Amino acid sequence: YVRQTGAPQITVSVSSNVITCDSSASADIQFIGKNGLVLQTTNNVTQSSYTIQGWEQYVRIKAADNATATYYTWSQPISILS
Repeated sequence: YVRQTGAPQITVSVSSNVITCDSSASADIQFIGKNGLVLQTTNNVTQSSYTIQGWEQYVRIKAADNATATYYTWSQPISILS
């Protein structure tokens, strides 16, 4: 992943059809699909999960620091095979 200084560190895991993001600090976590479509947003959390629907093509995660929402961490895209 790519992380700006001040942004939370994240760990991403995939199990079956669920993508889970764990954050080192409270964050606003977004799961984003093709063409920037926001699939899900969860605010002020240290963990969030997204259930893959199958049509997304890919999902990536954007985590914003909760204090200022100025610093971001981006995951690499996770390809969804249909």
